Amino acid sequence: MGPTRSPRRSRHTTELWSDYSRIPMPREGSEEAVWQGDALIVVLRGDFDSTRKASLRACLAAAIAARPRALLVDATTMTFGSASTLWELLTAQADARRDGVPFAIHTTAYAILRPLRTLGLNTSLAVHRRPSDARRWFQEAGMPSETEASRRDSP
Repeated sequence: MGPTRSPRRSRHTTELWSDYSRIPMPREGSEEAVWQGDALIVVLRGDFDSTRKASLRACLAAAIAARPRALLVDATTMTFGSASTLWELLTAQADARRDGVPFAIHTTAYAILRPLRTLGLNTSLAVHRRPSDARRWFQEAGMPSETEASRRDSP
């Protein structure tokens, strides 16, 4: 057997790992609830990992407890969603259904759509990819039914 040599590092590998400024840092996630008439939009921005789980749960629970005519989670500016984030969305949908609050998600973010499709959650969650579809759903779900409108208008 010949002498053992240490593996040779390529210049590219050395450069890649020596410049940590090129590694993208996570953007801390944030959530914001915005009322539009009797309906509510929860906007999710940035990265949602397990550290954001409690905050996301509290925001969605408060939104459902407010009993809006419709609840739309806008995840178009979300850049990452961990498994715990997807679990919170599924739980929120179940809670909203139990309380009679229409619930849907709007996103065009590949980072969110891909895990939803891979795990088959796009069949469990109402997901709208096109803004026009999300707007239409939101307007239709946010409209009072004819019986509610007539009940409200009658003395």
